[in-house]
Amino acid sequence: MTLLRHNRLSRFLFSTEYDVSVINGFKNNSSLPLVIWCSSSSRGDMGGRALQEGDDFSWSLETNIWGTPLYSCTMKWDQMRKRFVAFEVGRDSSRCAPSRKCFWSFRMDHLDLGFKVL
Repeated sequence: MTLLRHNRLSRFLFSTEYDVSVINGFKNNSSLPLVIWCSSSSRGDMGGRALQEGDDFSWSLETNIWGTPLYSCTMKWDQMRKRFVAFEVGRDSSRCAPSRKCFWSFRMDHLDLGFKVL
């Protein structure tokens, strides 16, 4: 078996592809975007985005036999900043099944002025 065919077989047997979307679910914040920076253990820095109301930051990823990669993001809105794990195999392989699409929508929780994950 050639190395190329072996790699394809390994990817088929031991990896799974997921789509991840982080959505700005804030209402009436058109003057101030939700700024998000993401990075992963496999891709490194994925850059930042300024998301207006309803916008999203999306990407596709492949898991591997070791249960990686891990994706984390930092969000900033006004003076508030919050870091969260956007994809972790152990948590999200069942949460995002069977479609393998993971959605995170963030909005302001007016009771404590913190970010709320929906």
